[in-house]
Order: sequence, then C-alpha cells, then structure tokens
Amino acid sequence: MPDVTLKSPDPAHHDVPQRNVSSRQAQWFVLSQVDSATVSTPDGRGVTFRRRDPQLFRRQLRTSARLLRETAREWPELRRRYRDAAPHLTSREGWKQIFEA
Repeated sequence: MPDVTLKSPDPAHHDVPQRNVSSRQAQWFVLSQVDSATVSTPDGRGVTFRRRDPQLFRRQLRTSARLLRETAREWPELRRRYRDAAPHLTSREGWKQIFEA
C-alpha cells in the first residue's frame, strides 16, 4: 500500500472550527480544504463539528484496501452463488415469500 502523506492538522483548529459550512456546501472538495468546520444539518436545527484526522484516514484506507482485496479474491465464488440464486431471487414465488412474510 502506498504511503499517504498528509499535512498535519493545525492544533488550533481542533477545538475552534476554521469555517462554518451549510449542509448544501458540505461536499468533499469543500471540507478537504480545511482542518475543521461546523456543518449545519439539512433541517437547519443543528450543527456537527467535522475534524480532519489523518490517522483515522490511514486506518480506514488500510481497511478499505483489505476488504477490496478480499472481495476480489472471493469474486468468482460470489458471482457463481448469485447466478445460481438469480432465478429464485427474481421469480414471482421469491417475491411472494418476501411480501407475505
């Protein structure tokens, strides 16, 4: 896995947000430019405090890579199981079992 080098967050922004952002503006390309921000909830009644955490990012990146490798390794078996089950999954009887349960 490549080493991901990130600029360390400014400790001054750990408790005090750099920016206030509306929920409509809270997209990755906006939030990626700041170390922390408050983001209003869509209904306007609340606020969340978002902080950039490079260590958490690295852990989640490793987990994601591991899960993708696992899925790729198991893909042929998963594909076979889905194809075998597809006739039942899409049949009227299959849907009937779901809605009558």
